[in-house]
Amino acid sequence: MTKEELIEVGKYMRVLEEDKTVKIVFANLNSIYGLTYRATKGNYLMIINKNIPYILQIETLWHEAKHVYSHIDKPGDIIIYEKEADEFAKKCVGFNGEIMAILKDCF
Repeated sequence: MTKEELIEVGKYMRVLEEDKTVKIVFANLNSIYGLTYRATKGNYLMIINKNIPYILQIETLWHEAKHVYSHIDKPGDIIIYEKEADEFAKKCVGFNGEIMAILKDCF
């Protein structure tokens, strides 16, 4: 996974957020960090646990973004998808400041 791939997912999510296709909310979630729900109309609701540390919230946002970009509505192994999303999110957190600066310049 390259930095360019990370930026591509970030741009994709930014477009979805701007056209209101994705809504991100922070809520009390007892035992999970986050989840994404896709409605029948194609909109996404991403829920992030507001009780976890900030860095885990950021990592969870990237994790869920990977699912939206690559996994939702595609047949495959959920275990592999979760591993891919975890690896992607950890990589994004490592690049986070740099990626955010690039994305900011793109819009």
